[in-house]
Amino acid sequence: MRIDICGSVGSGKTTLARQLAAIYQMPLCEKDEVVWQRGAAGDCKREPAERDRLFAEFLAQTDWVAEGTPRKILRESFREADLILFLETPLVLRLKRILLRWYRQRQGKAAFGAVPDWKMLRAYLKWTCNYPNDRRQLLQWLTDEGLQDKIVTIRNPAAARNLIEQRRDLLR
Repeated sequence: MRIDICGSVGSGKTTLARQLAAIYQMPLCEKDEVVWQRGAAGDCKREPAERDRLFAEFLAQTDWVAEGTPRKILRESFREADLILFLETPLVLRLKRILLRWYRQRQGKAAFGAVPDWKMLRAYLKWTCNYPNDRRQLLQWLTDEGLQDKIVTIRNPAAARNLIEQRRDLLR
């Protein structure tokens, strides 16, 4: 089974994707890790050719779980997915998670890719505010591409696990 999870910053995409990858023993792709080269000196964007090669290698696998915010440059996973999950958690919960994550990163109690400074917090909040528009645009694109039958909106990880158990026939 190929599952792509999308949602806003702080929605729980990464946590859910990691859980599903572990339960079903499938490779995991965190789309941010495809776009960004992580390093001790900070993050830098990968060259497009390297990014595209890494993503194509991941998508060529039989089963996988991918997650990320809607990015135009990584939409091929939606075409390849058997199931596209939109994780829609309440705004208050997302904001709480963003602030807690940022605070814990600043205290050195949580790992981080980008430096948890005020600029990063503003970016998280901006992305959260822009998500409804990004979501509408992505849904329109998915519909235009004829992929709407793959889309399921879920509110929490338990709903995702229940849905996948119901669709175990998609597991290869």
